[in-house]
Amino acid sequence: MDVTKAVFTTLHTILAFGGCFFNLLLIYVALFHSPSKIKTYSTLILNFAVTDLLTCLVDYFVQLRMIPTGWSVIYIGNGACQYFGHAVLCSTLQAPREKMEKILRQGFPQYDIQNAVITGIESVWNFTVLLIIMIGMFPVGIIYGIILILRKKIINKLNFDYVSSRSETRSMQQQFLKALTYQACIPMFNMIVVTSYAIGQLEIYNHPALEYTTAAAMVFIPVLTPLASIYFVHAYREKVMCMLGLKSPQVNPSQSSVAIVSSSSSCRDNEH
Repeated sequence: MDVTKAVFTTLHTILAFGGCFFNLLLIYVALFHSPSKIKTYSTLILNFAVTDLLTCLVDYFVQLRMIPTGWSVIYIGNGACQYFGHAVLCSTLQAPREKMEKILRQGFPQYDIQNAVITGIESVWNFTVLLIIMIGMFPVGIIYGIILILRKKIINKLNFDYVSSRSETRSMQQQFLKALTYQACIPMFNMIVVTSYAIGQLEIYNHPALEYTTAAAMVFIPVLTPLASIYFVHAYREKVMCMLGLKSPQVNPSQSSVAIVSSSSSCRDNEH
């Protein structure tokens, strides 16, 4: 195994297992330790967590390498999928292995692809493929600009309603806003995906590290998203700290289920 492949295989494995752990942890605390005041929000968190968990499992199974050559894109699976044959990577948009292997050998005859699980897209000029690429490349900056603008407007609204809002409600709203803002910005890693792919597809520069980076950068998103929820939602952070032994459980009868906004909340309070 060459050094580049070994590095990215290790990276995929660490990210995939880390993502599975963080998402399972988030699913547990969201299911069993969400205060009643955030039940609606916890449903949204659970949807994200389950999706991210499946994404991490698929990434570990596939560990994709994307090789743009000409107007084609070659997919090579380096994960457990290589023990099940190339059929596991196929979709309605992808060409047969024999055709993609021929294209790859023409573009990069120096690559060792013996026994590799290969499939891919013969031409990116297919309407569906081109549409997917365009959606992935162009709206990224615009979308995140809109997110930041809306965030500022929401903060101004919360400040305006300060007098009529209970302190605990206001603090809770601020926590959720911060968590959602960071979660919304995490997909900025897609810019790395787009950049590394475009450099290869436009034949500006080709290197195995770029080919591995395109898929590897995607995995940071389902790994960091649950961490944002765990860190910024106080009830979840307190419970996780107790579970990891970073905070001793305490019993304080004077505290209520709104301990999500109290910095002195106990581990037991977070379960209500």
